[in-house]
Amino acid sequence: MGGFKPVGKAGELKHVSLSESSYTNQVDTEGAIIALIRQDISNDDMGAFVEIPRILGRMSALKVETAVYELLLSNPNGFFSSGNNNYLEGVETVLSIVSLTSGEKTFLDQVDANGKPILLTPSVLLVPTDLKVTAQQLYADLKVVTGESQTVTDGNLHQGKFKPEASPFLNAQGIAGSSTNAWYLFSNPADVAAMEVAFLDGQQNLTIEHSDTDFDTLGMKWRAYHDFGVAMADEKAAFKAKGEAA
Repeated sequence: MGGFKPVGKAGELKHVSLSESSYTNQVDTEGAIIALIRQDISNDDMGAFVEIPRILGRMSALKVETAVYELLLSNPNGFFSSGNNNYLEGVETVLSIVSLTSGEKTFLDQVDANGKPILLTPSVLLVPTDLKVTAQQLYADLKVVTGESQTVTDGNLHQGKFKPEASPFLNAQGIAGSSTNAWYLFSNPADVAAMEVAFLDGQQNLTIEHSDTDFDTLGMKWRAYHDFGVAMADEKAAFKAKGEAA
């Protein structure tokens, strides 16, 4: 709380105070086990020994990715809301130069506890796969064709601003809150993060172990587990547009 003030003639500095913000995250253990009997191993000519760890590794990576998007799309505690000044809806929010301009302005106008601009700049444009090409055009093209009349708008001032990232999780039918129209802006997480993934003891890779099956069975089994947690962080580091009529 407070800020820099002119240093007095006697060299004295003005005190500022600290206010506390906290975010909680909980690490859980996710895992799976696969077993192969001796006949499978013999018939596969050892190929399964190579494939199983890769399959388990991919399964773990997909679990982390799924957890991130399930949380994001659930919008916990109204993370994206007009009250947090990080959400817009209506027909004018369909992804375009105009709506992206509105989103950027909303992002840039965020203020801190003192009511002063916090100077966070969006760097990533996250879209569902339906909007991937549009997002890439807004990033790469100087000319963007918009509207049913195919009017050509010169001078796309958003060229090169927001790195486009497309995810099928955003429009996945099996995830609550998914949409083919909604899009997001995020700041660089190295500055301020809107979401975080925590790992137990900083171990970002899963653990894979193998052993023989039970004594009365001929075969091998592999188990894999991963300790991680996903949480929302600072709502000022992200913006969401509904992308369609309210």
